[in-house]
Amino acid sequence: MADPIEILLISGSLRDMSGNTAVLRTAIALGDERSRLSLYEGMAGLPQFNPDDDPDGGPVPAPVAELRMALDEADGVLLCTPEYAGALPGSFKNLLDWTIGGASTYGKPVAWINASSRPEAGVNAHHSLRLVLDYASCDIVEDACRRIVVPRDAVGSDGLIADPGIREQIAAVVRVMVDHCADPARDAFSPSARPTPQQALERADAEFFAALLAADRTALDALLHEEFTIVDVAAGAVHPRADFLEAVAGGAVAFRSIESHPGEAIVRVYGGDTGIVVGHTSMSFAGPDGAAVVVESRYTHVFRHDGRRWRLVAAQGTPIAGL
Repeated sequence: MADPIEILLISGSLRDMSGNTAVLRTAIALGDERSRLSLYEGMAGLPQFNPDDDPDGGPVPAPVAELRMALDEADGVLLCTPEYAGALPGSFKNLLDWTIGGASTYGKPVAWINASSRPEAGVNAHHSLRLVLDYASCDIVEDACRRIVVPRDAVGSDGLIADPGIREQIAAVVRVMVDHCADPARDAFSPSARPTPQQALERADAEFFAALLAADRTALDALLHEEFTIVDVAAGAVHPRADFLEAVAGGAVAFRSIESHPGEAIVRVYGGDTGIVVGHTSMSFAGPDGAAVVVESRYTHVFRHDGRRWRLVAAQGTPIAGL
């Protein structure tokens, strides 16, 4: 018989008799021989995150080392967090911040349960959670990310949930997680196969130039944010998304060659959902009047991550004098 799948459970709440923690404790009670579920209980002991205390290759505080070891040893991670003041609870976000430097969740199967007492609650917190997990290049198990309504009175004095309907929903999440972690096909999600956020941003930047060269409306439509604006390199004119799409896909502006010099690019990711690429291009294209334009330029691209992929929000090019 294969070794059981190790699932680490982490609650985003420090409250006694928390409904979120009760969901995870109930998950442990519902586990079977295929899995071994354990609840992480060290969140209150984590120090406040400070990058100075997380040096590359250096020692970290003992509670942080214990958290990272627990994550390293787990085959998958199941989270359950409330929303507080419209966002993730500070103590839970602090825990997530400590996971980044250790790359403990890189390529790791992760899912969450939204266990609010109201069906519409927790949206902001879980949107933020997705951004953080995507930044950390987690393997988000979409089918295991569930909203389960847990009334405040559903938690018994033993800290568990007795309602059979809720228990079955929790058990279903565990089954999906275990199946996913045990699936040999998920080797494609191994850390070595998943791009870092910077690599994904570089790839999105390259896809933009490829879509321009191919006049690919479908690719551009997916890449360009709804609020996309471009300042063109030829005349400094400002073009909104719809006009730019029509000009490129309709052939009014036809790109003949683009070399983006990726080795010279400066790529930065901020906060997990904002990215900036400063690069160098050599391009030739025909403008709406048919005149050929050949230009060497520096460009700045601003991207936003929508929880699934990087999308270009703004672009500006500046000709390089003398070239």
